[in-house]
Amino acid sequence: MRVEFWVGLGSFLQSILGQIGELAPGLVDKLTSVRLYIQTFALLFGLLIGITAALRFGILAIMQNYSLRFAFARNNLLPWRLVPFLDHCVDLIFLRRVGGGYIFVHRLLMEHFAEMYEKS
Repeated sequence: MRVEFWVGLGSFLQSILGQIGELAPGLVDKLTSVRLYIQTFALLFGLLIGITAALRFGILAIMQNYSLRFAFARNNLLPWRLVPFLDHCVDLIFLRRVGGGYIFVHRLLMEHFAEMYEKS
């Protein structure tokens, strides 16, 4: 996963645990003072900032990725588990791994699959 996701998740958890740690003694002592209201506001504000940071730094991208994969799998355009399928194509020498991606071994094979898609 991306580093931004872990940074957002860490700040989210830190804000939750820090605010709960500050709020817990107030709840145990059953304080009804202004301090309890300030701590409650700080907890809610920390949760809001934590969720915003988590969405900004990765969770939104993960949700988009899985929703797109689900839509492709539901419409039978791609298998749900795409990486094992692509690795199987590498084993059959249809594809070749290049860095983090895949390319066709033969240009004619790529053009053949492209023509099949256009006809349907």
